[in-house]
Amino acid sequence: MAFENPTYKVLKREGHFELRRYGDYIVAEVEVAADYDAAFSSGFRILADYIFGNNRKSEHIAMTAPVTGQASEGSMTEKTAHSRESELLTWMRQHGLESVAVPLFANYSPPWIPPFLRRNEVIFALDTSEAD
Repeated sequence: MAFENPTYKVLKREGHFELRRYGDYIVAEVEVAADYDAAFSSGFRILADYIFGNNRKSEHIAMTAPVTGQASEGSMTEKTAHSRESELLTWMRQHGLESVAVPLFANYSPPWIPPFLRRNEVIFALDTSEAD
């Protein structure tokens, strides 16, 4: 079974921002203590082994499945991710949305894709207790 992208429904779209409701999906995760770039690189190598079939069912997982990272307070060094996080937080505040967790930084592209062509996202979990 190849896992492509997590399924979601777009609830609101404005410019390059989307408010999404994701369906359930399974994650494989590792925890790496390092600065943002080093942790992402090291963590990706560990997960790549899993993605390329070194898992219980020896199944290959499509590279379109996002690799996400979570920065610890003050450890993130990647300027672009931080800039996009700030933009998203501003948009969320304008719409009365509040995060309930630190952001995830999703990278959908394999490392050999040039940075300007990569698909990257900043994801915040929101309080949905009052949602429909």
